[in-house]
Amino acid sequence: MNKIGVINLDSEISNSRIETLEGFNEHILLRTTEELFDELYCLDGLIIVERQPKLSTVCELILEIKKYSDCYIWIDSLSKKETEKIIYLQLGADYVFNENITNIEKKLIVRNASQRVQGVIDRHHSIQELRSEQTENIRLMADNMSIIINDTVEVLLTKSEFIIIELLAQNPQRAVSYQKIQKHVYGEDHNENFQYRLANIMHHIRKKINSCTGDKREYIKTVRSKGYMLDMKKK
Repeated sequence: MNKIGVINLDSEISNSRIETLEGFNEHILLRTTEELFDELYCLDGLIIVERQPKLSTVCELILEIKKYSDCYIWIDSLSKKETEKIIYLQLGADYVFNENITNIEKKLIVRNASQRVQGVIDRHHSIQELRSEQTENIRLMADNMSIIINDTVEVLLTKSEFIIIELLAQNPQRAVSYQKIQKHVYGEDHNENFQYRLANIMHHIRKKINSCTGDKREYIKTVRSKGYMLDMKKK
């Protein structure tokens, strides 16, 4: 993850916000929501800075972003209300910074997320296909962030979707727990809203696969109270 955006909903972006982004290959300072959605397609992560209470504005912005992107979303807020933090997380934010978190801590949180995603991409950079007796009809294309089914249909995925499919493909026909998926995506960080967000990600993956293949086969199965399983065995 090298391209991080930051938008301040109150005023100009301060030097402290810019310091949080130092060390990244590329960052974009966004001055309006129009600029944000113009650049959203190329962002790997976004910091939303909120200095005055703007609960409804931030909520609407998170929902709109989630419609078009699966980028990381961090909220930088001075609010001390725990309920607002919970609402942001429930809507899909990955982390809510408060006044007790230093710029160094913020930078490390963003950097660690960046390294986890980039590490998965690097590990699979040279992988052209993943085959076994059980998954012989799926290929993982790391360069394209996609999977190819039955050597004919390519399904484009977001980074998070690809990371999850990659883990499931390493464990074909076996359930992978929610906890293991969370650790694979977020490392050791605790995300109390992850299971809800994961269900939403899985819904989008299934929808993409079924739309591209033209069938209603359940390639990703939910294993009740445990996790998910990739069923790519040829029928």
